[in-house]
Amino acid sequence: EQGETPEQTIRRELEEELGYVVGEVELYGRILDAYRNLINIFRAPIDQRAEDLVLGEGREVRFFGPDELPEKITPHATEILLHYFSAHSGARNE
Repeated sequence: EQGETPEQTIRRELEEELGYVVGEVELYGRILDAYRNLINIFRAPIDQRAEDLVLGEGREVRFFGPDELPEKITPHATEILLHYFSAHSGARNE
């Protein structure tokens, strides 16, 4: 939404799309996509099981580890997630 900070945006989106009010959020990094749009990447612990979240948009929500990445995922997302997993052992639970 206009005037929101990236942190405000991720908080709002998590609540709108998953029905989840997040506590702590941490900026993990920023990248430029192929269209030169700045993408902010956040890390936020979620203390609920995927099946307990209320999916407001999309087809599915789930948690996965580095050996379980979905086949239908963007190259940018794959790169970011693999980097995250390599830097954080046990990241599935974070």
